[in-house]
Amino acid sequence: WLATLEEHGAPVNCVRWAPDGGLIASADADAALAVWAPGLGELHAALRSASKLGAEAWHRRWMLRGHRAEICDLSWHPGDCPRLALASCSHDGRIYLWDLRTGQATVQLCAPGGGLVKGVAFDPL
Repeated sequence: WLATLEEHGAPVNCVRWAPDGGLIASADADAALAVWAPGLGELHAALRSASKLGAEAWHRRWMLRGHRAEICDLSWHPGDCPRLALASCSHDGRIYLWDLRTGQATVQLCAPGGGLVKGVAFDPL
């Protein structure tokens, strides 16, 4: 196995590394979105490699709540400061843009007719 994410109480649907490699975002079937950071703090995730070099400790930095159904996809902003913006989409028909300085959703978009949203991405240009 590559990782154990103990904070999730439901199957994890999506995991995305931040472009700078400094954070990991994970989302699950119970609408929980966690952002992980390496370093000090209580161990909540261990990333192991196939080599015998050991494991890397990660702790949960944020648990972002807002979606009301399974989160399907995540996307980090590709700009100069990716830690400031993370997008998520869900079967609840919503896309959220999260500000990781505050842990709050700053933008909420709704699918027309309340349809499912299964993917989200930033235009790199």
